[in-house]
Amino acid sequence: MVHKTLVDMDLDYFILEDSWCVRKTRDGCALPQVYDLEDTEFRQNKPVCEILRTKPAPYFKEIFKNQHYTILKLNKKVDYAKLK
Repeated sequence: MVHKTLVDMDLDYFILEDSWCVRKTRDGCALPQVYDLEDTEFRQNKPVCEILRTKPAPYFKEIFKNQHYTILKLNKKVDYAKLK
């Protein structure tokens, strides 16, 4: 769903800034926890930012990575039917 949304927006690259996924100023304030409050149907899923940090393929290709962020290139030729 995230990949398709980014492709539909005609993006080529995606910058994943690590602190948005892992930063927590106090309990309940990490970005994935905030989304869980709004998107309750996805609450049990692993946060996309965690997945992209460890295994971006086949949806993205890692172009650059340092201790703060990762630049990912969208694979616009993903065949969703083959991935299920």
